[in-house]
Amino acid sequence: MSELTQVVSPCVSNCCLDDKDMCVGCFRMMDEILVWAESDNQQRKLILASCEKRRAEHKNYFSP
Repeated sequence: MSELTQVVSPCVSNCCLDDKDMCVGCFRMMDEILVWAESDNQQRKLILASCEKRRAEHKNYFSP
């Protein structure tokens, strides 16, 4: 990916924060949402990696 191409937001327009300030739609924490617009691609990729980890943990928590 070219540095000229911005990493796209993971927002799925299902914005609702849980009791730990995590969006249940995209799995970003409130602080990650707030800094997204000012973040460079490297920072965004780190945020996305954290989201994926939380998404996997959430899936494992609710799996039988």
